[in-house]
Amino acid sequence: MSQVLEPNIFPSIFWMHQALKNVTIQFNRAERYERQTFRNRYQIYTAQGVVALSIPIENLTTKGSFYDVKISYREKWNINHWRTLVSAYKNAPYFEYFEDDLKLLLLEETEHLWQLISLTNTWIFKTLQWPYQIEMIDRQETHATDFVAEQELLNQINFEPYFQTFSNRLGFQKNLSVLDLIFHCGNDSVDYLQKISV
Repeated sequence: MSQVLEPNIFPSIFWMHQALKNVTIQFNRAERYERQTFRNRYQIYTAQGVVALSIPIENLTTKGSFYDVKISYREKWNINHWRTLVSAYKNAPYFEYFEDDLKLLLLEETEHLWQLISLTNTWIFKTLQWPYQIEMIDRQETHATDFVAEQELLNQINFEPYFQTFSNRLGFQKNLSVLDLIFHCGNDSVDYLQKISV
């Protein structure tokens, strides 16, 4: 079974719940790139609360396709993201098991956003030990599911609280990047994702 999903850099927990229902995840390269989505951003939980980390992209002169979007490294965002992740998750139970691979992944300077998304998603599925296949398709008529626009659905989902480093002080934060789940739940992450009820 396959499903076309909106490509996300470090997908949300709900995105991963949807992805685990499929053997093949399809990313549509021909899809128009839309700003203000999670293609180039992800949410994590820090001592200051939920923070959205964004990957800067080169200016697009026209509405280009997802396949055309290039990453900008002028701001050294990857180093800043890594430092923020370390600060936020260094005390999480499973962070130390994944930090070396994740650091290498973030510091690798891929040219295009789709390349980095493919690398991060491959790393996530391997980390979760979940059989997967990422397939790039080129179909103008295909529309990916945009989970950013599905706030009503997200409000109906039961996200069972799990331990988070700052939850004692700031409360449980739901549907963050799957990185939050992996760093706090380790090998139990897949069980959590499969038990989400819609």
